[in-house]
Amino acid sequence: IRERAPHVDVVLGTHNVHRAVDLLHQAAASGPIVEIWEETVLDEAEAFPSALPVKREVDHSAWVTIQIGCDNSCAFCIVPAVRGREISRAFGEMVGEVERLAADGLRALCERADPYNLNVIVENHWGLSSTSPWLMRVMRRVDHPRIGTLPDFGNFHEYDRYKGCAELMPWAKGVSAKSYAFDDQGNDTATDFEKMMKIVVKSGYKGWVGIEYEGEGDSFEGIKKTKALLERVRATLS
Repeated sequence: IRERAPHVDVVLGTHNVHRAVDLLHQAAASGPIVEIWEETVLDEAEAFPSALPVKREVDHSAWVTIQIGCDNSCAFCIVPAVRGREISRAFGEMVGEVERLAADGLRALCERADPYNLNVIVENHWGLSSTSPWLMRVMRRVDHPRIGTLPDFGNFHEYDRYKGCAELMPWAKGVSAKSYAFDDQGNDTATDFEKMMKIVVKSGYKGWVGIEYEGEGDSFEGIKKTKALLERVRATLS
């Protein structure tokens, strides 16, 4: 490359992309540089492409790299040859980056929605959002009056649903009363609706409670049974 294009200041490989800016500074001070690494250095977290300044095509989404390289040498694929062996990012580091990017994207949405008097709400909907401490940190990072949560009774995965709902209620701009199945007394078999609604009321929430039925059988019948259960709980708590 240097012979064919002597005007090129820096030649680097796929394993040291993260050093591009430093190499450009060095070339400006000392002249042309060629730096080709044989493989990515495992201990250099900055070697991952997402460590470079983020360029977003749209304000509310971003690319997050979770691994580079590959250990499978398929005949049709050049990745192992140019990217080297598979290296995965540390889970905590990756979660932290997703948290920051999610907050940045949500704030951008809030700023876009504000002139239209619209709120941006986030439901605990599997993945990282199903653990309320992570979602709480995102809410604090966004720090915008238009941001809010939509606590869903059933989407906390392995996290305690009652604790999770209580933790998300300070930001709640909606509540989703999810049901799955009912016993002979008309109570949901997965969630104690009275216990959950006590948490909602205690938080000072004054908005709507939506109904979402995810059980088997006729959805409309499930919705009607959920509504009847909520009405019965309301009478108990009044």
